[in-house]
Amino acid sequence: KLYLLNGEEALLGYYMLTRREEEYESRTLEMYDALGSQSLLFSFLKRAGHRDAVFVEESQKWFDALWETITTDMTLS
Repeated sequence: KLYLLNGEEALLGYYMLTRREEEYESRTLEMYDALGSQSLLFSFLKRAGHRDAVFVEESQKWFDALWETITTDMTLS
């Protein structure tokens, strides 16, 4: 996961997948769970140096390109 904070910081974390079983309607289902809430986040601060600044900038460009590609305008009533 990637969090971009005010163009100044990027937080990056990896979803760790685990296999687990869950009981549902008297059956046991096997599933995968992404443990996102337990992910360790790595911080990149724009002011921390060139490497981190480039990471923050490129991450923002990546997000903006994705957002502009997949979003549509929505009219709220």
